[in-house]
Amino acid sequence: MTKITAQDYQRVKKWLYSIRASELAIFNLQAAIVDLEAKLQSPPSYIMTGLGNYNLASRGGGESSSKGENYASWYEETQARHEFLIDQLVKKQRKVTQFYDTLAEMRNEKWGRQAAELVEKKYYNRIKPDKAIYTMFLFISDRQFYRLNQLALKFFYEVLPDVFLVQNKK
Repeated sequence: MTKITAQDYQRVKKWLYSIRASELAIFNLQAAIVDLEAKLQSPPSYIMTGLGNYNLASRGGGESSSKGENYASWYEETQARHEFLIDQLVKKQRKVTQFYDTLAEMRNEKWGRQAAELVEKKYYNRIKPDKAIYTMFLFISDRQFYRLNQLALKFFYEVLPDVFLVQNKK
C-alpha cells in the first residue's frame, strides 16, 4: 500500500470533480471535429478565390501569394487543428472511461458499493452538504462517511497509477 499525502488526496478530489466537465468537453470536441471535417471537405470560398486576402501584392509593390499557397496554408493549419482536437478528445474519453471502469471495479470490493455511490453523489453530482449524502442516500454515520470517503479516494489513487503516481515524479 502506498502512503498518500494530503496533497495527493486533494489531487484525486480535483480529478474526480473534473469528470463531469470532461464529459461536456467530449460533447463539444465532437461537435468541433465534425465542423472542421465539413470545412476540410468544402473550404470557404475566400480561401479558394483569394478574396479578403490582404497578403496580396499592393499597388506599390510587395510579394504576391498564389491561391494555391493560400489554400495549402489554410489546409495545413486546419489539419493541425483537427489533429489537436482529436488528441484532446482521446485524452478526455480515456479519463472518463478510467473513471467509470474504476467505479465498476470499486463496486466489486466488500465496501465498494457504498463508496461508489458516495463518489457519484459527492464528486460527480456535487451534492452538498455531506450530511445530505450520508443521511439521505447512504444511511450511515458521519464518521463512517468520512472513512468511506478516504477509502474511495485511496482506491482511485492506487488503481490509477498512470494518473496520480506519474504526477508525483514531475
